[in-house]
Amino acid sequence: MIKLTKKDQYKHISGGVALGLMMNGVSQLPADKIAIELAFVKAWRRWQYRQHYSWMTRIASGKKDLDVIHIITYLNERTRVPYLGYYWEFYGGPGPTINFHEHTSFNTEDSNDIEHAASTIGQQQGILASAWSDLASKFLVILEE
Repeated sequence: MIKLTKKDQYKHISGGVALGLMMNGVSQLPADKIAIELAFVKAWRRWQYRQHYSWMTRIASGKKDLDVIHIITYLNERTRVPYLGYYWEFYGGPGPTINFHEHTSFNTEDSNDIEHAASTIGQQQGILASAWSDLASKFLVILEE
């Protein structure tokens, strides 16, 4: 396992959460920052792959002070990864929205696109798309509570 920089961890988590949400049929989060952060921290603590992302684990445990929403939505128009096909956007809706690059053919219904995105995000860590979907599913269930 390759040790990731803080920014690489942010990119993986942001891209992975977006991928997992899309796999669960969700492309937009509510405008409730506190609810998002509390739900995500609970889901993160239950996720079996959290040990690969030490920086987020420290934040989730309260050892580092940073808004969780900043990490979830790190890949935005400015910091996006062009070959990933999607990024977070804060315009046009009540909460953060997953948007697609103008020239992408990324399709959330295509298993090849999903697996390609997962390998792009967590290739060094060996984290599959199903793991990101599991994290997003846990997050969504807790968010709805």
